[in-house]
Amino acid sequence: EMLRSLVGSEMCIRDSLIGARAPKRLAAMPRSRECSKTSRRAVLGEGAYGKVFRERTACGEREAVKEMNARYDRGDVPPCCINELSTHVELLGGPGILDVLWYRLTPKKLYVAYPAYATDVWKYAIAHRVTFARARSIMEQLLSAVAYMHDRGFVHMDIKSNNIVYDPASGDARLCDFGISERIDAFQERRTSAEVQTLWYRAPEVILGETRRTPAMDVWSIGGVMVDLAVS
Repeated sequence: EMLRSLVGSEMCIRDSLIGARAPKRLAAMPRSRECSKTSRRAVLGEGAYGKVFRERTACGEREAVKEMNARYDRGDVPPCCINELSTHVELLGGPGILDVLWYRLTPKKLYVAYPAYATDVWKYAIAHRVTFARARSIMEQLLSAVAYMHDRGFVHMDIKSNNIVYDPASGDARLCDFGISERIDAFQERRTSAEVQTLWYRAPEVILGETRRTPAMDVWSIGGVMVDLAVS
């Protein structure tokens, strides 16, 4: 009975995840890792709907696995969980966009795996002096990622240094966490909450009650990231 319930719930959630968007990409994505997990290393982060763990597979590969609380067996699926995967899948392959390795559904959880990066821009900036060349490289990659999103009609709405994973050795920076991202036209007539962006990166028009989500709000947040890098 539980298996039947899970299969039915999974079909519903898959329909919700892909909607009319990127069905082939999601259908083609691996549903689990090729190598079984050997250890759960550490908690990399924690939010309202779950945690992110660093894990190592039997093949020796490192992954960052986001474990989101979603009771598919009860039909209790937070919208941000649906949005996190559906938006991210549609943006895969874009410059500066974090890759998705696989996803898995269980009756109570949604797991999404990403390549494991050494740190994020915020942690790196508070622990090191960021050179001009390194800051410029990070900003170029962030701008490329956001331009890619905007060109496809999406706004991120939660751009901050914590949401940019970073590998200091290679200089690779990737934008992540698309839980509250959406198509711009989907929110033209919908009121935007003043809590939609992290306070220190929140655009003034959001604070003043702007009712539409616009690319300009992302641009303001990008400026906040630039400040983080400049004052480190």
